[in-house]
Amino acid sequence: MTIAILGGTGFIGTQTIKRLLAHGEDVLLMHRGNNVPDAPASGVSCRLADRADSIALTSLLREHGVSTVIDIIALTLGNTAAVREAVAAIGGRYVMLSGADVYANYGGMIGRDTVEPLHSPATEDSPLRQSRFPMRGSTRLPKGIDPEIFENYDKLVIEEAALADPRFATTVLRPGMTFGPGDKQHRLGWAVAAAGQGGVVKVDARALDWQSSYGFVTDVADAIALAALSPKAAGRIY
Repeated sequence: MTIAILGGTGFIGTQTIKRLLAHGEDVLLMHRGNNVPDAPASGVSCRLADRADSIALTSLLREHGVSTVIDIIALTLGNTAAVREAVAAIGGRYVMLSGADVYANYGGMIGRDTVEPLHSPATEDSPLRQSRFPMRGSTRLPKGIDPEIFENYDKLVIEEAALADPRFATTVLRPGMTFGPGDKQHRLGWAVAAAGQGGVVKVDARALDWQSSYGFVTDVADAIALAALSPKAAGRIY
């Protein structure tokens, strides 16, 4: 079968494509053209696509016989609307990359929710944020980010909408902070640089007390690929 991917030219997406190919699948890489992919490997079809154009997306998905769409860059309800419409039109499955910021601990950390911190690792059934749109009203606007995306960012809202849509099955993945080769945010970069220099590694005491979850990019990519390939993952959250 053919699996389509949006966000496949980035850090996590490129590794996901490699894992899908390793499983013997054909891949349709739909991209905006901003980050031109390398010469596609055998089994990968690259097509320019506007994720806001549901008609064009539907046409591409049908042309390539796509059964499942992986959305690496599901950021707002608006930026996923056309994608979800296209998935519904082909009767396919929607696999969205969510994140750990849907949990109540995150709402408490940013001061939007009043919660008792959960110290044990989160599960699929752990409490979720009561507040919505965690970045809305923040004065810390990252450079290069569309203000509308920043204002309306909320993966939890997308999860709720996609899982409630009866026209297609959704699979949600909530990885921790992903790091590894190609990470533009350089998570754990300080540790890698210090280890490379040898000798004593100096660590901020606050970092040692910070409890968080991390995933190496190839492991996260393998989880996405397996979720996309398994019919049992339909309607599930991981």
